[in-house]
Amino acid sequence: MSSWNMIIHAYVRYKDNKRVAAVSVSKIQNFKARHESELPNYWIQNFKARRESELPNYWVKWTEDDGSFEYYHARILLLGGKLTERTIAFVLKKWM
Repeated sequence: MSSWNMIIHAYVRYKDNKRVAAVSVSKIQNFKARHESELPNYWIQNFKARRESELPNYWVKWTEDDGSFEYYHARILLLGGKLTERTIAFVLKKWM
């Protein structure tokens, strides 16, 4: 397994308020894929076609400044191994 294929973080859009955030995949409940080869085929097809409405919802942890947290429904917009300015620009261009 090469490191560039490892899934470490995700950009998600929270369903309730439409906010976009970069989160560690450890904050996404029931998201098991740690490598791109483990992603379900339907997920990849819908993602490549930019059909956000057909992507599954996940419970994603949101932590407030005071340390309190809740889980909210969100859709994964992008998965990645390294958080870079180029990755952020890609997300903003594709999904905003």
